[in-house]
Amino acid sequence: APPPPPALGLKKPATNWKDKPKPPPDPVALWQVNSQGEGFQVADVHSLPLNDINFYSRIEGGSGGVFILNSESCGVFVSKSAGQVFQEIYALEFGKCINSFLDIPSQFHLPDTVVYKRDSEQFTKIISTLNSLEPKRTGGLGMDSMKIKRLEQQNHLEVMEFVLGTTFRYLSMEQAHDAFTHPSTCNKLASIIMFDILLNNYDRVPLPVWSNDGNPKNVIVNITPDEHKLNAIDQCVTTINDEIGLKTYCDKVKSLVANCFGESFEHLESVRIWIHSFTGYLLTDDNLISLNHALRVAFQAISTSQNEKVSEEKIRECLFSVEGKTNKIMGEMAKEIDDVFKVNMFLNREFILLIWETIRDQVCEVSS
Repeated sequence: APPPPPALGLKKPATNWKDKPKPPPDPVALWQVNSQGEGFQVADVHSLPLNDINFYSRIEGGSGGVFILNSESCGVFVSKSAGQVFQEIYALEFGKCINSFLDIPSQFHLPDTVVYKRDSEQFTKIISTLNSLEPKRTGGLGMDSMKIKRLEQQNHLEVMEFVLGTTFRYLSMEQAHDAFTHPSTCNKLASIIMFDILLNNYDRVPLPVWSNDGNPKNVIVNITPDEHKLNAIDQCVTTINDEIGLKTYCDKVKSLVANCFGESFEHLESVRIWIHSFTGYLLTDDNLISLNHALRVAFQAISTSQNEKVSEEKIRECLFSVEGKTNKIMGEMAKEIDDVFKVNMFLNREFILLIWETIRDQVCEVSS
């Protein structure tokens, strides 16, 4: 059974929330300014030469830290250790798949990712390059050699698209206000929440279906005059394999869906507290009404009574496509532990199908 999520430890906003100190600067944003000045190109992770990396920076995160590297010919990319690599890649591909066929108002972005095995040429090249370069630090981060050593000891290395923007954690009060004033923010956040519920990915947004504090570093906002993106990073499938735990989770999902079709938005109060706790911005009632409506629309997209396009056959087709793409990304690793991969594929498929059907049936019930 997977380890339980962390206990809920949220506190009600203080009355003087407008006087809350601003959070520290986003280290990635600092790195962008300090290292490149006028911006940079984001590399295509599927065509990296890896022989012209001229600097890197490390930010905290993951078991071995997260390394941002720059290729002179291709641009910037991210390298980090891969813990539950199979479940992470599966979640990534599933998110891309449902983005492509669900009839929802807004899609969210997921970073392209490739995986390198420990004995691969690419893995060796990245580690040797990190050891040979002088880092461009962003705030005095030390112990780089220790972190690189830990990275070197991992079985897999993920190379990811660098996602432009600012994490929820480092949004200022003004930025949070602007983000939630934008009409598509709640739509995109609702789509991410539905995605997380299907995967039981509890390490992002605090909701009544989980006992969690949320992780604001796993949502990145990028608002420019030309586009508005909400990016989901570091997602993972967490199947529940015991009968009691599975029933409990399904009951909580049913309750959340039912509440989204009710008059109140008390079920989203934890989101309001969460956003306030690190930005100082208190979501308005209108913000929560918009988010609740967006969740309702996202859940309706699953219901076959609301959208015939999304049938059980369609979701099964999606999941089999995800399995094929996951196998392709994992490459030789999938062949070496074939039986384990097959079991995980089956468990993921059956779990997601059950949660999908739970949402669909509840939407039909509250809509009848």
